[in-house]
Amino acid sequence: MKIKSFWKLTFDPAGTPLVVLGFGDYVEGTLRFPMQRGMEVVTLTNSAAPYLRMTGNTQIVIALNIYTAAPTVSGVTDANIAAAITALDSLIAIDATGKKPLNIQLQGYTSYYWQFANAAISNHDPGAYLESLRAPLVKSYSITCTGLSKKSGTP
Repeated sequence: MKIKSFWKLTFDPAGTPLVVLGFGDYVEGTLRFPMQRGMEVVTLTNSAAPYLRMTGNTQIVIALNIYTAAPTVSGVTDANIAAAITALDSLIAIDATGKKPLNIQLQGYTSYYWQFANAAISNHDPGAYLESLRAPLVKSYSITCTGLSKKSGTP
């Protein structure tokens, strides 16, 4: 189910900010933040259970689908062509990104925001969303993040 986002995700907030998800954008369901911890399973001889060795590494992969209105491209009147141009251009823009911080804000909540110290857009899948006659655009992202902290105020 598509819902209006009350989240804002800003990649590279101190450099050239890229708002991956803005307040009011349509997303598929609510955001989830699955955490995976580094773990080594060591088989012990003559033991009933293996030894679990935590590596101290934790990563979170945020997966989201964002639906936007038909993009406008100068000189292009066909919405399908405009969506295709926007999709291809977004591949170039995302490919140029590296490992940067990612800020997370909640709409109307200004006491705190959250920041991942390191984040990388590990997957980007843009294209036309064909369930609409207006050729809106869908952009799918997977963002791999580490080093979450909570900060006072607004960024």
